[in-house]
Amino acid sequence: MELFTKIAPILIIIGLILVFIVLLIGLISMLSKSDFNKKYSNKLMRLRVITQGIIILIFSLVFLIKFLN
Repeated sequence: MELFTKIAPILIIIGLILVFIVLLIGLISMLSKSDFNKKYSNKLMRLRVITQGIIILIFSLVFLIKFLN
């Protein structure tokens, strides 16, 4: 468990960067109003929500591990 608490901040930072990239791609595609937006906007939204959910899960596990110790 100690290994997880050491790796967790790195995972959270990577996840936040991924969320930012997906959000940026989604915003740019919405502004361009191209076929890419029509085809991938829903998939990008799902990917962003899943990534945010994983980050929240990692946060929760870290706090739970720290609280129980």
